[in-house]
Amino acid sequence: MKSVNWSSLAILGAAVAVIATGAVAQDAPTMGKRAEHFFNKLDTNGDGVLSRSEVAGRPMLSKHFDDIDTNKDGVLSRDELGAARKKLAARHFAKLDTDNDGRISRAEAQAAPRLAKHFDAIDTNKDGYLSKDELKAAHQQHKAQ
Repeated sequence: MKSVNWSSLAILGAAVAVIATGAVAQDAPTMGKRAEHFFNKLDTNGDGVLSRSEVAGRPMLSKHFDDIDTNKDGVLSRDELGAARKKLAARHFAKLDTDNDGRISRAEAQAAPRLAKHFDAIDTNKDGYLSKDELKAAHQQHKAQ
């Protein structure tokens, strides 16, 4: 199997969300190592949640703070951020899956250039499509590195 440079894949915007697709159900929102590091870096007072002031320097978190804060307690928990990430990932997957067949074809992947670049490595069964399971496996491999 072709090796993937996962460090370059880590900086993706939409493609990372596709690889980390929330369309694949998990028991509970979880955070990868990078997401955990990011969370801890923002959690400047170490209380395990993010306040508005702690995310003030992050425009997307600030802008969507109220939407992410689903329990309306005025702070963002790891679970809330994980759930928001999954919701965003599901939207990205649906946007790429233009024919709504539950998988990403090579042609559909062209809308996410870096996903298209790694298409062959992620398509482990070589059927010409990226399934949710293949995307989940690629994400798990990425998280392990």
